[in-house]
Amino acid sequence: MCRSHCARAVRESMSNSDDTSPLVRPAMTLALLSSASFLNSYDRSIFPIILEPMKRELALTDTQVGLLVGPAFAILFAIVSIPMASFADKGRRAAVLAWAMGFWSLMTALCGLATGFATMALGRFGVGAGEGGGGPSINALAADAFGVKRLATVLSVIVMGSNIGAATALLAGGWLTDAFGWRCVFLVGGAAGLFISLAIALALPRPTAHIVGVAPSSSIATRISTLFRRPAFALLCAGIGLSSIALSSFTAWGPAFFIRKFHVSPGEVGRTYGIIHGCLAILIPLVAGLISDRLARLDPRWPAYMLVIILLLSVPANFAFLSSSSFGAALFLVVPVSFLQLAIVPPYYALVQLLAGPQLRSSAAAVSGAIIYLMGYGLGPPLVGLMSDTFGWAGGANSLERAMMLSLVSYFGGAAMFWLCARHVAAGQHAAAGA
Repeated sequence: MCRSHCARAVRESMSNSDDTSPLVRPAMTLALLSSASFLNSYDRSIFPIILEPMKRELALTDTQVGLLVGPAFAILFAIVSIPMASFADKGRRAAVLAWAMGFWSLMTALCGLATGFATMALGRFGVGAGEGGGGPSINALAADAFGVKRLATVLSVIVMGSNIGAATALLAGGWLTDAFGWRCVFLVGGAAGLFISLAIALALPRPTAHIVGVAPSSSIATRISTLFRRPAFALLCAGIGLSSIALSSFTAWGPAFFIRKFHVSPGEVGRTYGIIHGCLAILIPLVAGLISDRLARLDPRWPAYMLVIILLLSVPANFAFLSSSSFGAALFLVVPVSFLQLAIVPPYYALVQLLAGPQLRSSAAAVSGAIIYLMGYGLGPPLVGLMSDTFGWAGGANSLERAMMLSLVSYFGGAAMFWLCARHVAAGQHAAAGA
């Protein structure tokens, strides 16, 4: 059923001239964008699975690891993403994606040659800059190609690629780490990304100026102020920023939690948790996207309400997982945690594109992404690392577990912002359509 809905979305993108742009070969476009999303997530998700052996070899503390996972990536991502998205919104989205992907893939490979905290931080700065330049163009190109009627469904396919990339980083990364060492994981990801970036440069069509519809003189400040004058967009960004503190903490420290608490190897975590997450990643985004699209046709506020429900359910689910007493119990309890995390993305990305309108798609994706990384990855992993070190120095047992539990408070703030966002979605949609 999910496959038929996705196929229908591709067919409609070729026939519905009122709601879609004239990008040709939409199936190929979707495949390339999903591949870019896959490698974007793979390169970003490498760190958690190689964290423990890398930490030992480079003699790092949890605080330093948190800085590498978070601010070292997030700061450059935020600095680069908005101006590059503004450039992409002027009609160069495919070129921006290809060049940025080539750069972040090269820097991923260079991370595999790091000799200490400083050199690894330089590599992470480069990965953040590259992903900041290319990431926002992925969703914007999807919106150009497929329109808004089934945007959440199409984005769910791209998100599925991202989630499978994260699962592959766990599964293949764990195996490669056990077999060849943690450095090999970076080198493999970098090589694959360089190949896909070349394919995008050669094969991905370029949207016309009519599609993009933005005056070349439109400044970055004008684009940002236009977006944040829409209350729904501002509240949506506040909600994802707050909730990303806990989300990014789980993503960054989840494999380390398994390894430390249950004394398993990275390869075993990859073979178990990686497979569980990967199987869910194939199904859940598609289901969440279909549900979001259907509910949005009944009432445009429903995707925001979906986000509220997901976050409130995530608190007890995460608490139960972190309190598990055995590796088997933890693997069982991580299923609802992963389910809820994967369900967040399609309705959120669809709301971003809906509230931006065709003129500001890349800019909106960049702004929301910058907030996710500055508030989420910029605060979550280093705060959890600092709390873990503090609890450990104080003689507390299971210091990482306690630190991750404290981060769950951010879900309540995120849920409140999404609830307020829902009240302004209709007005925001009208403003985006008339921009």
